[in-house]
Amino acid sequence: MEKGILRQMIEVDCALAATYLIGRWAVQCAYVERGYLAVGSEWLLVMLVFWGTYKALRTVFGRIGQE
Repeated sequence: MEKGILRQMIEVDCALAATYLIGRWAVQCAYVERGYLAVGSEWLLVMLVFWGTYKALRTVFGRIGQE
């Protein structure tokens, strides 16, 4: 049980780290392009990065656990 919680915490932390880095980059690029802060499609990119990273890590950790 504890191993599963630790694995999930690592997956979420890694996904959040990747999301943070891509999010900072995407928001800054959008600001440079627009010249002002606004909410746009860069936030869709941020959500997709989190989801994709989390799913990829679940797949990798799932395969490691099966070996």
